[in-house]
Amino acid sequence: MRIKEIKEFLEAGYQPQIRFTRAANSIPRDVAPDPGMRGILLDSYVEDERNGVWYFSVDLSQWEEHNRKVATHNWFNPATGSYDLNIFEANRYPANGVMSFTSAINPDTGEVEIFELVPESSLALFREYAERGAGVGYTAWLEAQVMSLRGTAAAAEPLLEGMAVPVSLQELFTVTPGDVTAYGYSLVRNEEEETVDLIGRNGELLCCDGEECVVVDVADNAIVLRALGTEHSFILSRNEEKVAIFQ
Repeated sequence: MRIKEIKEFLEAGYQPQIRFTRAANSIPRDVAPDPGMRGILLDSYVEDERNGVWYFSVDLSQWEEHNRKVATHNWFNPATGSYDLNIFEANRYPANGVMSFTSAINPDTGEVEIFELVPESSLALFREYAERGAGVGYTAWLEAQVMSLRGTAAAAEPLLEGMAVPVSLQELFTVTPGDVTAYGYSLVRNEEEETVDLIGRNGELLCCDGEECVVVDVADNAIVLRALGTEHSFILSRNEEKVAIFQ
C-alpha cells in the first residue's frame, strides 16, 4: 500500500491493523518485528524526506500470543555464539507492546513494503466513510453510526426463547480483546477464507460466522444460544449480544 493512503488513515483518526511482510527483515535489526507479526499502526511521519525514510509506531500488545508463535530465531545468543534466540528470548520485544522504528519506502512508487493491511471489518468501515465523503471527521461519523444502530436495536423486538437469529462472529471478533469471549470461548480467524469460528473450551466448534442459532435461554446478563443442527450451547454476555446479533 502507498504511504499516501497511510497518511490519509492516520490524519482522519483511523489506526489500521497491519501484518508485517518478509520485507520487514530490512528494518534495522536492533528493533525489528518478524514477518507475520501483527499490530495497530499508531503513527507515521517522514523523518528523512531526501532518502525516503519514514518513522512508524506500532502497538503489538493485542497480538502478543500470536506474535510469539511467529517469532523467528534470528537474535544473537552470547551463551552459544549463535543467532538462536527469538525477539522475546532476547528481551527485545517492548514491554508495553509499542514498537517504533524507521524504514525506507519505495522512492518510485511510494509503496510501503514492510507491512500490509489486514482485511477486517474496521478497515471496510473506514473505506465506507471515505467513499461517502461525509464531510465530518471519522470519529464523528462513527458516533453517528453507533447512535443509528442503537436506535434500530431499541426498536427491534426483544430476543425470546426459540427464536432463530444470525450471529456475526466477524463483528464480535473486532471488539474482543485477546480473541476470547466473556465466557471463555475462543474466536478463531481463518485468514485464507476471512471467516471466524467460535470454539468451545474443549476445542469443539460451537458456531460459524453468520450461522443461525436458536435462543435457548435469556437472562438479565447473558443469553444462551445453540447453532442449528448442533448439540453444543454457548453463552454471550448482553454486551456481546448487542455486537453479534442483528435482528
